[in-house]
Amino acid sequence: MNQIKANTSKIIEVREQEELISHIQMPVTARVFSTTMQADGELAYRTQFQPLKGLQNAIPLKWLWSKQVKEACLVKDRNDNVIGALRHVQSEAMLSYYEVGFMTESLAIYEVSKKHNLHLLIFFEGRQIGQIEKSFVVRNNLDRYSLFLLDDFARFKDLLILFVGYFDNWNYANIGEIVVSKKQVKWEWSYSKANKKYDKKWLPNHFAISEAHKAAIDNEQMNIGFKLLFAFVVICGLSVLAFNFWSLR
Repeated sequence: MNQIKANTSKIIEVREQEELISHIQMPVTARVFSTTMQADGELAYRTQFQPLKGLQNAIPLKWLWSKQVKEACLVKDRNDNVIGALRHVQSEAMLSYYEVGFMTESLAIYEVSKKHNLHLLIFFEGRQIGQIEKSFVVRNNLDRYSLFLLDDFARFKDLLILFVGYFDNWNYANIGEIVVSKKQVKWEWSYSKANKKYDKKWLPNHFAISEAHKAAIDNEQMNIGFKLLFAFVVICGLSVLAFNFWSLR
């Protein structure tokens, strides 16, 4: 899945075995507008933002006693029937995930960052069934994604394709930005309970991926220099908090 437009329109082209199967179009002016998926030139699915869900979950730290939901959207088909839902759930301080509902079934998608790669781990009933990969090396705000899904769960494919557009819209929309000849290279490591769900061997064990992809996965651990820098930043931050606390006493 390669984004082909990013300035005045935002479109992701979806190919399977090099064959173009659909397009995803994200809103240009505001994230709350619909993200749509088109196949054969016709609307297949679209999102519909749920503003009341946002208001109900606007209470700070609501996750302390209940799940806090944001970015909640219904999924509708071409006939305007509700067939699913997408939302971002904060269940505790160190754990959030995306919930993808399809008819009576539900997927949980956990976000894990490892150096140049973003891994979106797709779970169904406690078992990993797929993975979405995104590179943090981006040119001209054109994001690239790859969806890997076990054959037995192909029924979720279209909704997961739409989810990619939804995810990109809420996280990497770059709304209002016009770029030419821009290259962004980012290193990022996430620290949350979702990290425990990441198995770097899952993808190469289930799918034939390129040697370059395997090498990127093998080389995504934080080296000792970054670990020391991270520890230093954490210690400095805790020291500042402690100083401010004692100053107020």
